[in-house]
Amino acid sequence: MEQTRRTWLRATAAAMAGVGLAGCQGSDDEDATLTDGGEGNGEQQADGDGQNGEQQSESENGNGESDGPPAELDAAPEDVAIAAEWNAIRTRLRDPVILGHADLFDAGETVAAGIFERFETAAGDPNAHEALEEAGEEAYEGFEDGLGGLRDALAAGDLEAAHDEMKAADGHLREAQGATVGAERIKPLTLLVLGTHVEDAALLARIGEFGEAAHEFGHIGDTFAEKMQGMVAEVDADAAETVVEALDDAAAAAQAEDGGAATDSAAEAFDAATRSIYALVPEELAGAAHLAALQARGWDAAALARIDDSSAASIVQDTFAHFEEAQVHELLEEADHDSYEAFEDALEEYAGALDAGTGVDAAAERFATATLRAQFAVAGAPEAAPEVGPGGSENGSDDGEADLEGGPNVVAGVPDDADHVVEMQAVAFEPAELTVQQGDTVAWRHAAGEPHSVTALADGVPADATYWAAGGFESEDAAREGWENGRGAVQSGEAYVHTFETAGEHEYVCIPHEAAGMVGTVVVE
Repeated sequence: MEQTRRTWLRATAAAMAGVGLAGCQGSDDEDATLTDGGEGNGEQQADGDGQNGEQQSESENGNGESDGPPAELDAAPEDVAIAAEWNAIRTRLRDPVILGHADLFDAGETVAAGIFERFETAAGDPNAHEALEEAGEEAYEGFEDGLGGLRDALAAGDLEAAHDEMKAADGHLREAQGATVGAERIKPLTLLVLGTHVEDAALLARIGEFGEAAHEFGHIGDTFAEKMQGMVAEVDADAAETVVEALDDAAAAAQAEDGGAATDSAAEAFDAATRSIYALVPEELAGAAHLAALQARGWDAAALARIDDSSAASIVQDTFAHFEEAQVHELLEEADHDSYEAFEDALEEYAGALDAGTGVDAAAERFATATLRAQFAVAGAPEAAPEVGPGGSENGSDDGEADLEGGPNVVAGVPDDADHVVEMQAVAFEPAELTVQQGDTVAWRHAAGEPHSVTALADGVPADATYWAAGGFESEDAAREGWENGRGAVQSGEAYVHTFETAGEHEYVCIPHEAAGMVGTVVVE
């Protein structure tokens, strides 16, 4: 990053109000996820004078002076909360890519799988999963395909492909956000994605990847200057200047291999970005999106705990300190005191789990769910939030499951004569590979998540084997068609049972979660 950018901002911040940056084009493959200048996906097109499509805030008169609060939202409170939750997911999509930058592809793949699992098991009505499905088949399937592709790319150690798949998944969530709360809200929401991504870059500094951290800080700073700075300066010139200065300082600190200074500067940039959102969008959306950013910070801690548990707790402690001083603190306390207490309790327990090094995953889930409830509360719909069950899980039911059926080989519970049991988790078979003897019976038990299928691949079983699948289908094509019609489902409390008579490798998939990598193999000896 050039030091001259800071000097330029100080000299011209006031004059920037209402002025877009001409000819700004993303130079890095991630720019498309941080700007509203691209085609499709709910994005705003560049304006006619060749500027980069930045929108004048609805609360501004063009001279940087406020005419009042941003225009009211034409969206139900629960839809506002869902749009904010999609922002949390958008932000979290960057975590596995950041880990890939540190050559921690296995950890990145695990994080990507965790994103998919939480999305698939979202409870409550409405929730992020069902709302995206209702937004349209293209958005829903495109997001799931992108997320599954992200996991596959990380498994293959392909960082470029991981960027591409992350961008694809992000784009479909942006499209849904635009349809839900208005296309003009996408850019302010993306500001918080960018602001939280600054903290992702700080994660690299925390684990000693200073070169990668400096690169990320520099790239984020360039993107902010080109795509976001004018919008922020219109409503809060001090915040715009702080973001630029803090990112310059963070990059310099990373280059000097000063991790503490880099993380401190990243926190300054994050604080300024979250502060400015309240002047850009209505308060209920700003508060919900702000909380979603804090949820994303919690997931950062979980990701860091997988590779360096010595400093993960400090992320949660810093998040707590940020919350105590933030505008959203008062908003949440006034909106719903129970949600406020649950949020702070979950945050404290999460910090304790990280300090102790035990129960981290459960604490992370509980904090995420408490934050989601807080998002609904601030949005104005506390009664629509999912209930929190024991251990932080979300309670909820999917009435759509009543329309599904299993078939002749899907039974209640696990039969006593089963020789082996495969647990079907939210997006994984456990174990993914199982070795059995001819004549052994295997039961696949639904253990978590939405309904699953157990579907053999036509070209993945021995040539002389009889085709097998939940639902009793005679071919893979029939099984896939059956799934589309609600047949062959293994639901909560059920198991699919099959006895193997033909030696060799039998490969199979869960049709609805195949893109997430839910595949398995039975080796028959």
